[in-house]
Amino acid sequence: MTKLKYLTTAAALAFSTSAYAEPLPKLEYAWQALNVIDAVETAHCLDKGTCEEMNPIIGKHPSTGKLIAYKAGMGVMHYAVTRLLQDHAPKWVRIWEIASVTVQGGVVAANMRFVF
Repeated sequence: MTKLKYLTTAAALAFSTSAYAEPLPKLEYAWQALNVIDAVETAHCLDKGTCEEMNPIIGKHPSTGKLIAYKAGMGVMHYAVTRLLQDHAPKWVRIWEIASVTVQGGVVAANMRFVF
């Protein structure tokens, strides 16, 4: 049950936005959702022992807490970059979002072979 609490907290952080902020591009929500799905998939296959984490920053066998903290941090950083681009280079936001969703979607798709 503890892992469910971590995942729920990560999802809440990923989708929380200020009520006064400008609307985010719709692809930001897609990226944040894919980020949470990646965390769930990774935690699941690490628990089963069918995979190793490929990200050298957090190691091959991170704890669920470390994984969730890392993914939550990445969610915050992605949100910040998106906001920065939206404020200072609005023409680049769509390119950033398409590239980000494509990469994160590829990671989620690649993880599917270990989850099922």
